[in-house]
Amino acid sequence: DGIGEWIQLSTPDSSEYFISSITISPGYQKSDDIRTRNGEPTKVKMEIADGSYMDITLDPTKPDTTVTFNAVKTSSVKLTIEEVKPGTKYSDTAITEVSVN
Repeated sequence: DGIGEWIQLSTPDSSEYFISSITISPGYQKSDDIRTRNGEPTKVKMEIADGSYMDITLDPTKPDTTVTFNAVKTSSVKLTIEEVKPGTKYSDTAITEVSVN
């Protein structure tokens, strides 16, 4: 079901950059029908390289969720799935896109 699974975005040379927002597109967003058939995260934990973190609630009625925060300097962002809305057909959990700015 995806709970506890994680993805990590890291800079290739471990350089640190300031980030102040993250956008997550939950689910498999090829079409509305396919999106409902697959599971999607509804809550993730975002953790940066120094160990600080924030919980992010994703709205399943929207194609993406953007969270802004005070700028932090980091070389990586790790997203861990904490809660999932199950799909109607498949037991997987999909994320279409993640962008950090």
